Amino acid sequence: MQIVGGAAVFGESSLLAIDIVCGNQKETFIRRPNNGIAVLIINTATVAGITLRAPILIPRQALEMSVSRNNPSGDDFMAFRTPDNRVLFGNYRPAGPSINFFDVPGALAKQVVAGASPRSSSSGQTVSSSTSR
Repeated sequence: MQIVGGAAVFGESSLLAIDIVCGNQKETFIRRPNNGIAVLIINTATVAGITLRAPILIPRQALEMSVSRNNPSGDDFMAFRTPDNRVLFGNYRPAGPSINFFDVPGALAKQVVAGASPRSSSSGQTVSSSTSR
């Protein structure tokens, strides 16, 4: 969805989703029924509707996803929890577009929440995770 001329317009994809998180750079991350991840990106938005670029299918699996902004250039990142409860994040860059993934070393979680803080590291990335043993 995007607002065009004061009205909400929508796009359509043939991919099924069981979870959706939206970024700030015209991208939507979806978790598919097999827990696979895909990124849908708006190509054009007019009053007639939205056209999407070809989806980026990601060879990773997620049980939970959360999106926030990443660095001074405003790239989005998606923190996610894998089926074995590891925490990873993907840095989305609209140029290209592309997404690069990084492990959060030693992090296991039952829940993930992506966030950004002006007091965080120079990259601006923060990932909160909670564990219970």
